[in-house]
Amino acid sequence: MAACAPDESAGEPAGVSGEPTLPGENLLSTNPDDARHWVAVYGELLRGVLRIRQAAGGEADVRLRRVAEVQAQRLLYWSRRRRSA
Repeated sequence: MAACAPDESAGEPAGVSGEPTLPGENLLSTNPDDARHWVAVYGELLRGVLRIRQAAGGEADVRLRRVAEVQAQRLLYWSRRRRSA
C-alpha cells in the first residue's frame, strides 16, 4: 500500500509519526512475521491504554489520548504491512 511505502526523504515510512519505535521494532522490515508480531503488540498496548483511560476519567485524558493515537497509528501501519505481505 502506498501509505506504507518508505519515505526516503524523511528516513521513515510514510504515514508514521516521528514517535520513537519500541525496542526491536523496525518500521522498514519486510518480514511478514514482524508485521504479525507488531499488530499483536500494538493491539494489546492500545487496549490497555484505552482501559486505563476509561478508568482514569478526565485526570490524564490528554496524555493518554495522545498515547492511544500513536498506538492506533502504529497498529494501522503494521496491519497494512501484514495485509500487503
